Amino acid sequence: MKREVPINRIVILCLFVLCLIHQSSAQDEDSSAVTSRLFGSVSITESFNDNILDYSSKDLFRLNNGNDILNFYTYAIDTATTKKARNDFRRKKRLLTEQYQIDKSNDVITSVRLRIGVAREFFENNPTSLRLRVARSLYSNSPVRNYSSFGIEVRQAVFKKYYFSLGYSALPEYYLRNLYYEDYGDSSRIVDPRYRSMFLPASLSKNSYAFEVGGSLSSKFSFSVQYDLESAIYNHEFTERDNIAHVIAFDASYKFHRTLKFYLDYKYSDAIAEGSVNSDTNIADISNSSHRFNIGGEWNLKSLTKLPLHWKAIFVYEAQSYSSVKFADVYHYGRKDNFYKIFSEVEYLFLKNFIVSLNYSWEENNSNLVETSDAGSYQTHQVGLGIEYSFRF
Repeated sequence: MKREVPINRIVILCLFVLCLIHQSSAQDEDSSAVTSRLFGSVSITESFNDNILDYSSKDLFRLNNGNDILNFYTYAIDTATTKKARNDFRRKKRLLTEQYQIDKSNDVITSVRLRIGVAREFFENNPTSLRLRVARSLYSNSPVRNYSSFGIEVRQAVFKKYYFSLGYSALPEYYLRNLYYEDYGDSSRIVDPRYRSMFLPASLSKNSYAFEVGGSLSSKFSFSVQYDLESAIYNHEFTERDNIAHVIAFDASYKFHRTLKFYLDYKYSDAIAEGSVNSDTNIADISNSSHRFNIGGEWNLKSLTKLPLHWKAIFVYEAQSYSSVKFADVYHYGRKDNFYKIFSEVEYLFLKNFIVSLNYSWEENNSNLVETSDAGSYQTHQVGLGIEYSFRF
């Protein structure tokens, strides 16, 4: 059962605060001293993803050929010559039926995003802004994957060219996949010892607190530095995965021309999981550190194509190392992953304030371990078509 999270109440409260601020500024008698504006955007995107749970090639084969494998296990149980062999095939058959909670690996995803903010100049030429972001993703065939997220940020401009901000974001409920679980607790409730091991749904909730400073050093060069404190809480069967992460990010962008901009981002993350403080070698430890690099660019193509087109492309590389020191933790001990992503999007200014976009992304993760409990070596492709309306009052 999913945990009840009052996300709707939080979003309504944030919108109410935004409206109060905007209304109070509109009623301000001295409009020359205090100015305000309301701004934001609404977008809807339809995407097709061929591997929504980041399954490995082995998992994809088992998922797509599940009925044939189950029929084989049934035949093997009927023809086994020893009790041990029959029990072994029964266990394999049961685990296979528990392992996958979706019927197929691909899906069509509808994503709706709302960004809204209000800015008010309490200090001349240095506006203070309050920004809210809400998003919802719906999966056509696998609703277990549906999720929502939201974030709120307060940003203060300083010396016109610089700013600092405080932010909070949350992912209240996010289904990962069914993970292998072994009960090492109260054995009195286990009637059949074969059922100590099973596959159970794994989901998490995330919270992030961020502090950021940034600005423009010139008309062409801008930068930002950010620190995040992130927490991830899993359902009670997988509490050893609960973790706290410290994240530091550096972003820089340079505008070579009025139509061409490049940017480079670096992020370092260090996550410490509950399993690291448990001396039981049977308890997994997903503690890890990672280095992530983003290289990208944006190009306004109007002067070249005579059409209001805007193109952006991003290449991502991440090196992740797990720090488990438990030899028995076969899914994480000595594990190292290399993650790659290419994202490209073309935007067309259809009408004033309306943008139509077409995007494509490719992801690949390579792990040095052949078998992993969560996402290991996998590859995904996603293509999407979206529309966005932006506003400013």
